[in-house]
Amino acid sequence: HAPHLESGYLARVAFEATTDREGRPDWMMAYTPGPKAQAEFQAFTRKGGPVPRDIELALFEPKPKPKPEPEPAPEPTGLEKELVDRGVTRSVAAELVRDFPADRIRHQVEVVDWLRQTQPKRVKDLGAYLAEAIRKDFAPPAGFRSRAERAAAEATARAERDRQEQARRATARAQAEQDRIWAYWEALPPEQRTALDAEALAGAAPADREEYEAAVPSVRRMLRTAFRAALIRQRLGLPAAKGQEGP
Repeated sequence: HAPHLESGYLARVAFEATTDREGRPDWMMAYTPGPKAQAEFQAFTRKGGPVPRDIELALFEPKPKPKPEPEPAPEPTGLEKELVDRGVTRSVAAELVRDFPADRIRHQVEVVDWLRQTQPKRVKDLGAYLAEAIRKDFAPPAGFRSRAERAAAEATARAERDRQEQARRATARAQAEQDRIWAYWEALPPEQRTALDAEALAGAAPADREEYEAAVPSVRRMLRTAFRAALIRQRLGLPAAKGQEGP
């Protein structure tokens, strides 16, 4: 810089310690124009040069350091996100979460979701409606059932379907067993039927035999059918069953 200072082109050079973008030591230099530079500038501007005085001075002033950009606001989470996802502004969502119980917010969110699915044309501005519903604690609309209520109803219906299916299978199984018993009996010749009835009566419990002996003919036929079916079940390897009609 010495030649420029001696020639009068620069009047003064100032140094300011600083750091570069990577944090390493650096220097910032500020130049003050001398008489020679000012004379050249005035001659230039008299010739129609476009540079005004304030720009001239700015050329020799140190540039201010840029201000750091503000960090972006964090994304909403939890109930705030639930509200924002349904059209509520971030500021209103934060206010609602701060001022009202979480259960009320969840309930109204559930109502709004139900309305959106079942009556999509009823609510034009979903976010505004949801915010007002939370503030005023709107009563649920007719026909609305909460997820818990729907889950309980579905569980009850599922249990009833399971019960009916089990009953259907039990009936089908009993009918299939009865068909096998009848088929076995029908395949026996008369003499083997007589022998089977005698064996069935002999194998009955003593109390059942006494009841059989004391019964009228119609009751005897019923008891004999039961004894017969029990013996055939044993021969076919079927489980014992009470109240099943025999051949």
